[in-house]
Order: sequence, then C-alpha cells, then structure tokens
Amino acid sequence: MEVQITGRHLEVTETIRSYIEKKIKKLERFSHRIISVHVILQIQRFSQIIEIQVRGKGLDLIVKENAESMYGAFDQALDRVVLAVERHEEKKKGRKRENRKSRERLKQRASKQLARGNNGVFKN
Repeated sequence: MEVQITGRHLEVTETIRSYIEKKIKKLERFSHRIISVHVILQIQRFSQIIEIQVRGKGLDLIVKENAESMYGAFDQALDRVVLAVERHEEKKKGRKRENRKSRERLKQRASKQLARGNNGVFKN
C-alpha cells in the first residue's frame, strides 16, 4: 500500500508524518483491496482540515474532516474511512454469498428439470 502525505499551506513535520503512517498501516487489516492512500493536511483560518483519499480495486473513497487540532481531525477522518471500508467489504461478501446462493438454486432447478425428462430445456 502506497501512502502519500501532502501539506497545503503548511510544512508536514516528521512527528505528524510518522503518526499518520502508523495509523494508516492499520487500514491493511480491514481490506486487501487498498492500493494507495493520499492524506492532505490543510490549514484554513482557525481550522485544521484533513482529506483522506483511498484508492483500490473497486474502491474509491474521499473523506474530509476538520477540527481544532490536526491530530483530532486526522483521527475523525480515519474513523470514517475505516467505517466506509468495512461497509464496502461487507457489501462484497454479501454479493458473493448472494451469487453463490442463486447459483445453487439454479443448479437445483436444472437438476429437477433434467430429472423430469425435459431434455435439458430449462423453464422457470
């Protein structure tokens, strides 16, 4: 997983860079589909804004969060990303299960039709 950290209107310090990288590594636990993560740090007047862009196989997320501190904004944004990635993974698992169930039903129906002697003609 590739991690990029960009600062707009600010210098990204080594402490915040290591903090972000450490936390972002935890995303690998939730999905193996993630290819790259881009974190953009930004200051506008009195608020700290964090934008996290997650790209992967069948996955494209952008989360924006602001707070009074950079660490707080990042933690809030990361929580939202984790939630979205978990939801996405559950959807994928659900679709797989649904496809498997429908294939099994289709096989059962086809075997019943063949058992009746319908010469392979499949009717609903």
